[in-house]
Amino acid sequence: MVHSQPGMGMGVAFTAVSPDQLEVLRKWLGEVTGESSPLETSPAEAAARRPPQQKELRILNKLISLMMSKRLLSESEGEELLRDLFR
Repeated sequence: MVHSQPGMGMGVAFTAVSPDQLEVLRKWLGEVTGESSPLETSPAEAAARRPPQQKELRILNKLISLMMSKRLLSESEGEELLRDLFR
């Protein structure tokens, strides 16, 4: 879908974008708007910005639960992390 308004510019809507393509698009938009520069975005930062996948959520859930069972995290710390994880 493309929209054009004389004197204002145009807009483009993407109907299907893979996570890799979405990150490239976000990087380009950040450069254009001045919110980020090409050198500011490391692969780790890009991964931190993308929404976690279901498999990653399950793994983190297991890890937090395991840390709680081994008393590396208190119940309240673990519960807070799990709440944050699934928000």
